[in-house]
Amino acid sequence: FMMLQETKIQKSTQINITSSCGKEFILYNSGHSNRSLKGVGILVKKSTKIKFEPVSERICLAEIKINNTNKVYAISAYAPTLEETEKHPEKTEDF
Repeated sequence: FMMLQETKIQKSTQINITSSCGKEFILYNSGHSNRSLKGVGILVKKSTKIKFEPVSERICLAEIKINNTNKVYAISAYAPTLEETEKHPEKTEDF
């Protein structure tokens, strides 16, 4: 699996992706509610057993089943960029 930041995909969604060599993946995305900004997600093989929880356009959680007894918990998150922080210093605390 691969955790992603700044996906810039609107809303929380699942996108099926097929690579040029025929491998199938699913992109689980946690995005901004009405604009194609920010966004985080996780890219997994289509066969992966996953519980995905979008928290905000900057944070998502995933529980990935490795086998019958083991799981991995993953978090994808990122803070505002320096440019964004300089434009809106009051929003830095909202992260």
